Amino acid sequence: MNGTYKSGDTWTQYKCPECGKFKTIKDGAPSEEKSNGKKLGISINEIIKTHDVDELLKQGLKKLERGTLFTESEFVDLSGLRGKNYRTTLDSPEMRQYKGRIDGVTYYGIPTDIEDLKTRYIMR
Repeated sequence: MNGTYKSGDTWTQYKCPECGKFKTIKDGAPSEEKSNGKKLGISINEIIKTHDVDELLKQGLKKLERGTLFTESEFVDLSGLRGKNYRTTLDSPEMRQYKGRIDGVTYYGIPTDIEDLKTRYIMR
């Protein structure tokens, strides 16, 4: 419900989802949630960090260490890709240097480790 004060300022009345009571705020004034310290909304950068598959993959590649290989499932969890549509990104040509297969299992690691195992014919 909306209205106007005698002074000409406008107001909005809404029902609080927590307590069920009706509250009135002056339009243009900061809401109570902001003054109580609760953050309203989400920034675009936060959405990108948590939902952009390419950004999550970059963060996962930074976590790879020399001498350690991760199975595909471990790498997906490490990168935070679980539940996202990541298959086309992992199968892209840019990712070939980070992965290889041993006995039907795909492993991810830094390119020098993967290349070393491929030259020894341990990994395909």
